[in-house]
Amino acid sequence: MSKRNLLIAIDTLIIAGGAEKTVAIIAKHLSEKKYKKILFTRKIKKEMEISDLEYLKDLHIEYLKGEEILYPSRADNLRIWREIVRKCIIIYLKIKKRILYVRKVYMLKKICKKHRIDTVLSFMEKQNFRCLLSKILFFNKPKLILSIRTTRKYNRGFEKFFTFFYRFADKVVVLSNLTKKHLEKRFWLKNVEVIKNSLEFEKNIELSKDKILKEEEKYFNGEDFVFINVARNVKQKCKDRLIRSFKKVVEENKNCKLLLSSDPINEKGKKILEELILKLNLEKNVFFINCKRNIFPYVKKSNCFILTSRNEGFPNALAEALNLNIPIISTDCHTGPREILEPNLDLEEEIKYPYFGKYGILMEVFEEKEQIFKTIDEVPLSKQEEELANIMIRMMNDEKLQKRYSNGIERAKDFNCKKIMKLWEKVL
Repeated sequence: MSKRNLLIAIDTLIIAGGAEKTVAIIAKHLSEKKYKKILFTRKIKKEMEISDLEYLKDLHIEYLKGEEILYPSRADNLRIWREIVRKCIIIYLKIKKRILYVRKVYMLKKICKKHRIDTVLSFMEKQNFRCLLSKILFFNKPKLILSIRTTRKYNRGFEKFFTFFYRFADKVVVLSNLTKKHLEKRFWLKNVEVIKNSLEFEKNIELSKDKILKEEEKYFNGEDFVFINVARNVKQKCKDRLIRSFKKVVEENKNCKLLLSSDPINEKGKKILEELILKLNLEKNVFFINCKRNIFPYVKKSNCFILTSRNEGFPNALAEALNLNIPIISTDCHTGPREILEPNLDLEEEIKYPYFGKYGILMEVFEEKEQIFKTIDEVPLSKQEEELANIMIRMMNDEKLQKRYSNGIERAKDFNCKKIMKLWEKVL
């Protein structure tokens, strides 16, 4: 049986998020006997130490080439004629940008022809749109599978327009049953499949046995109850709300710590959060850990994992915490946590919070969409912040509750990469 040529397309490999990890696992675990794998990307940033970046050495890599277009900025007190010239330059550059974009789309067809590609597997919206246009405009022949990582409700004009073109793909792979239901009901799509992110089950357990950094051993002194949050320093992760809630937890019991993962991509976000920590006088209780490559020993040593996101696709960090058998408290955001922590619960059923699920505790999503970097005196805790603080306090004080939610490995087995890879092979 001859090998099939698979083109794995993703815009960049810079952030070590769910899509990047899925690309790594697919590239590593898809049968070498069945597939010849080629990576098509715009940029790889190796110094980011993306987990399992070593898989790249076994792939042929094609780079999406094209210059970056920078528009001239507007200065104050420009003379009218200079402003007219500036606007003309911008119009020219916008036209040039669109021409270059079409060239990039055509480049994809050339690469497919060059490597005799049988299937294109595309990740993330930018690359998905290029692949769709290549199929529609230039009649690119390979089977096209799109992996949709977002959980948007597709209410805005462009999102509706873009989603319409999903029907031209051979398969659309989503992360949750709720997203599948939404796309089928609202856009009448009949080519949607659900494949959740996968875990390298045994490997993660082995990695959790590694030593943590010597200067950070003090966080795990055996006396303090340690909460941990693994997320980027971006608005949707609601780290500001977590820190504000933790202020009440510390007032109740000072023998506790909150560890926050670092985010090399967003140092500015980290600085703002550090300022909030100082404002709330939490510098002895809340810490950013410096680990970039292997977070698992920190999660394993912690007493409870906290996820406070406003929205998710499939939260890898949540599944990885289950894999390490530590109790979990999570917001019941649009997709992900409910399906992971309480798989038998109807996805659209209204529930009362806190909801004590089979594998974790679900909390109400924070109502306010803007971030809050103020003290409790300046802006009192919201209802959701209060409830989160209360359940964290209860988790600290209730050993039976801790024991009840230390069985996550049972659920984590459902996301074992061997099981998930069979689903990918079926779709490919």
